[in-house]
Amino acid sequence: MNKHGFTVVVINHIAPREGEGDLRLLDFSNALALKETVMHMKTKFGPACKILGVGFSMGGNHLIRYLGDYKTSADSSGVYAAMTIGNPFDVLATGL
Repeated sequence: MNKHGFTVVVINHIAPREGEGDLRLLDFSNALALKETVMHMKTKFGPACKILGVGFSMGGNHLIRYLGDYKTSADSSGVYAAMTIGNPFDVLATGL
């Protein structure tokens, strides 16, 4: 993607919980971490940058949740376009 002029940003879904040193999985029911990332990108690259969201597996579910929470318009979500790949629609059925 870099060879084609895109700046790639990856969100790692394993992060330390605030105030703690041990690693925890990101809370997929809360889209705030993704919103903060999008806002940081808009600050760093300018408000006119076009953010293309790609989510794979649970990342796809997280992206869909984010778009649902912040609507699907680029004005409210900050995301110009999005796609998900291989996301589980029934997490309990696919995670067992």
